Amino acid sequence: MTYSLKLYGYVLECTNNKYYVGIAYNLNKRIAAHFSESNKRGSVFTKIYKPIKCVASYDLNTESYQEAELYENLLTIYYSKQYGFENVAGGNFVVRDTLIRKKSIENCIKLNEIAEYRDWE
Repeated sequence: MTYSLKLYGYVLECTNNKYYVGIAYNLNKRIAAHFSESNKRGSVFTKIYKPIKCVASYDLNTESYQEAELYENLLTIYYSKQYGFENVAGGNFVVRDTLIRKKSIENCIKLNEIAEYRDWE
């Protein structure tokens, strides 16, 4: 019997209009950990801002954790553009200091804009 190590991305809507982006091998188990009463296996963010519901999940179509982390960061940037950097945490953008998180996200957006116009071939 073979087991799939496929990774998934997910987005949780949390209290105070906050959003949390994460990745997991076992999507249902990971989301359940965030929603558990003790939240011992959830994240620090979802201990502070309790999850309300899962608003999106994504089959990342990869078994590479490093690749999934890149997707997690991209999803965090995407949702930050929609809901504001101060309202979204995930990936490398889980720092509590909103000014640091804002600067990190702005730098990534600038790098992405530069990359879109650069000829990489």
